[in-house]
Amino acid sequence: MKQIAEIYGKFLLDAVLAVSLLLFVFCGMTDTEGNKGIFAIIGAHLDVTGTEDTVSNEFAVFQEEAKRKPPVILYVDSGMIYTGRHIFSDFIRAEDNEGRELSVRLLGVWKPQEEFEAVLPAVGEVEFSSPGIYRLKVTAKDDRNRRTISVIQIPVNQRRE
Repeated sequence: MKQIAEIYGKFLLDAVLAVSLLLFVFCGMTDTEGNKGIFAIIGAHLDVTGTEDTVSNEFAVFQEEAKRKPPVILYVDSGMIYTGRHIFSDFIRAEDNEGRELSVRLLGVWKPQEEFEAVLPAVGEVEFSSPGIYRLKVTAKDDRNRRTISVIQIPVNQRRE
C-alpha cells in the first residue's frame, strides 16, 4: 500500500507540475510589447501583409477560368451523305471558347443495327457500309484541357447507281 501511495503521489506531483508549466506557457508569459501567451506572442511577430491580395487575385483568376465554356462539337451539314468511306472531319468540327478550330478525335462508330464498329483512329476515316442512322462518338479537347464528348447521329443514304 505504501508503494501505491508513493507512485500515485509522484504521478500527482508530475501532473500538477506539467499543468502549471503549460498554463504558464499558454497564459502567463508576456513579452515586451504586452502580448500575453505563446500564441499571442507568435501571432504578433508573423508577417501577414499581402495575403489578402494574393487570395483575392487567385479567386479572380478562378472566376475568369470558370466563365470559359468547354469546347463545342458541331455537325456541319455538307449535304447528303452516302454509303462508302468518308473522312469524318469533313462533317464534324469543334471550336473552343474563342472560336478557334480544334481537332476532333473519333472514339466509336455504331451502325444502324446498334452494333459497335471498330475504329482506326490514325486513319480519320469512317466506313458507312449500309444506309441508316449511324452514331459517332467524338471528343475534342482545348488548350486548357477542357474536354467535350458528344454522340452525333448521321443519316446515311444508299448511293444511287
